[in-house]
Amino acid sequence: MRTKRTFSSKKAVAAVLAAYGMLALPLSAMANEDDASKALQRPPVISLQSEAYAEVEQDTVTIYLAAEFDDAQQANVDKKLREALDAVLAEGRKQELVKVSSGNYRIYPNSDRKGAITGWRGRAEVQLESTNVAAAGELAAKMSKDMPISGLSFSVSPEARAKHEETLTEDAIKRFQSRAKQIATTMGYADYRLNEVNVGGSGGYYRPPVMRAMAADAGSFKAVSTESMPLESGTEQVSVSVNGSVYLLGGK
Repeated sequence: MRTKRTFSSKKAVAAVLAAYGMLALPLSAMANEDDASKALQRPPVISLQSEAYAEVEQDTVTIYLAAEFDDAQQANVDKKLREALDAVLAEGRKQELVKVSSGNYRIYPNSDRKGAITGWRGRAEVQLESTNVAAAGELAAKMSKDMPISGLSFSVSPEARAKHEETLTEDAIKRFQSRAKQIATTMGYADYRLNEVNVGGSGGYYRPPVMRAMAADAGSFKAVSTESMPLESGTEQVSVSVNGSVYLLGGK
């Protein structure tokens, strides 16, 4: 009797497993068919990009001043440079229209062919920056007696750049939307839906200001006056780009 019950139990388990196996195959096939159906129903995605840019007047001037001295003693070179710096910075503190800041300060030895030190040479720099070109030029002229003008550059101020980017952002977004609608229509879809959008400003169009009238190197340094320098700004491209992806909806 015990052997018969064991045999019956094994048959019952086998029957259940067989039934499960028969059901598992159709369920798996149904799941695959469901996934395939969802994939067919999922709307296609396209990536696109738009851009808006404008030529903006450079409203900021940066004037570079530099003084160089030679002497047999390092201490004397340092003293002369500091005197020039102090005089220029003191002049700068008398006004508020131009931002005045110190730049590079360097003292290095002069050597002969055998490597022996024959003297010392030093260079100190100061930078003037302002959106008031006339005030910057006038201040640079006053300072030039202590620290000659070595160059200048023009650029767009952060405030002006931000103001233009606000308008350009609206234009770039409208172009993105228009292009998405055009692509959807051309490809036979009724509409689109946003998937992902990224907005960036001043991508590759920003050109850093280039110094003008600068000496080739310290050894060939020449002072220049405001009269001989081009105190007229140019333009600079400011841009905003929009890139992302959209779903195409209502396919025909």
